[in-house]
Amino acid sequence: MADVVELASKAKINLTLAITGRAENGYHLLDMLMQNVELSDTVRIEKADGIRVETNLFYLPTDRRNIAYKMAERFFAETGIRGGAAIRITKRIPVAAGLAGGSGNGGAVLRGLNRLYETGLSLEEMQKLAFPVGSDIPFCLAGGAARVRGMGERVEPVKGLPPCTVLLVKPVFGIATEAAYKAFDRIIPARTPDTEGMLSALERGDLDDVGRLLCNHLEQTARSDYPEIGEIEETMRRHGAVGASMSGSGPTVFGIFRDRRTAEKAASLLKKRWHDVFCVSPEASGTFS
Repeated sequence: MADVVELASKAKINLTLAITGRAENGYHLLDMLMQNVELSDTVRIEKADGIRVETNLFYLPTDRRNIAYKMAERFFAETGIRGGAAIRITKRIPVAAGLAGGSGNGGAVLRGLNRLYETGLSLEEMQKLAFPVGSDIPFCLAGGAARVRGMGERVEPVKGLPPCTVLLVKPVFGIATEAAYKAFDRIIPARTPDTEGMLSALERGDLDDVGRLLCNHLEQTARSDYPEIGEIEETMRRHGAVGASMSGSGPTVFGIFRDRRTAEKAASLLKKRWHDVFCVSPEASGTFS
């Protein structure tokens, strides 16, 4: 039985994000197409007494406010195991960016503890255990590309992006998730994601249609409040992106490029203004493929 495990925790982007209604508890219901990309944090987990979390970023909380801590706490409570974990997270994914960095960390902690303590939980069992901790964690556990519905608990694997390069730009400001959804509730969206059309484009490997169909319900108000989002998207399109959109509740903008060379040229231009700029590939398969 191993005493230490180290896992990659991948970032995600939203190819589509549609808000379809409200649940009885007031939470928004969603229909999203999510895709992992090859930008990752490293999560190292070691058996220990109690739960400890540390990161390479001094400003991140390491107590119960940290999703990795909460995930470890729930794992031990739900399995009844008397154990602990020393968790070390090396962050590369920008924080509060709409890229599910924290949720990915939580998913990696659960996968790691399942392995360390040989609990034999299936993917479905882990997703059910994790959902109360964070609505993006069920997707992060599965990885790859998926259609995610409900409040995040319904995850269905789908065909992901064809070969391409994804350019990510995280502006210096942040957008609170709760505020983003409240802002959406006050508007009539000018455009609604065509999820079925996007699924068809992915099945065909039609990158032009994928770019054309990128759509996020939360982007309209974000672009109004933060014009930089639209400016970054337009810069990407002018320099070769087949399409660009905002991921999640933002503020990270991503553009899809046919080849890395074109993406890197656009990245060099955007780096003159923005610090967090990454050229990455889409993740070909999920964690449990």
